[in-house]
Amino acid sequence: YNNMMYDPYGYGYGYGGYSGSQQTYKPSYNLENDYKILEIDSSATDDEVKKAYRKQAMKHHPDKVSHLGEEIRKAAEEKFQKLNEAYERIKSARGIK
Repeated sequence: YNNMMYDPYGYGYGYGGYSGSQQTYKPSYNLENDYKILEIDSSATDDEVKKAYRKQAMKHHPDKVSHLGEEIRKAAEEKFQKLNEAYERIKSARGIK
């Protein structure tokens, strides 16, 4: 057993921390993964980020696929949760309210 925390989404929790002589904090997840989840580039404007989130949220909302069965609804729930988490991290990093 290593000292890593459980990492269900592959963000590398436990790898972050202070590094280098300047002691700058490096987050333990990669924001590039969050942008990929929203299917946008990191150079997108704040408005483009919001628009991409709304588009993906509508596409993957569990209520939209509930008629297709429990398994598909659960998969949509997981995707929707990952989407929300990614959006929150991007908003926090950019200072978007």
